[in-house]
Amino acid sequence: IHFTLENVYKMIKKLKPKMTCDPDGYSPFLVKQLVSALAGPLSLIFGSFFSVGRIPSAWKRAVITPIHKKGVSSSPANYRPVSLTSVFGKIMERVVAADMLNYLLDKKLLTPSQHGF
Repeated sequence: IHFTLENVYKMIKKLKPKMTCDPDGYSPFLVKQLVSALAGPLSLIFGSFFSVGRIPSAWKRAVITPIHKKGVSSSPANYRPVSLTSVFGKIMERVVAADMLNYLLDKKLLTPSQHGF
């Protein structure tokens, strides 16, 4: 996996700038605003986590919030769960996913008939 400055920078820029903070109190909006200062250090941190095969346990936790879909608000069936996870964990996951996808496409290991959701 290539945790380059460019890859991390690109994934930070793709964050949706929500004002909602992650469980640790970091806002994707703030991280996006500080992309130039954070991309380099994060690429080094991500690389070190990946090399030892461990990530912070806080990045594995989520705060589940019910979001009302439609209908009567007193019915639990009219809500869907939304997980608020670590913004830094999301960035690392996206770099890994993009790098893996590029590898699979470059090596022609995915076929057009292979799909899912």
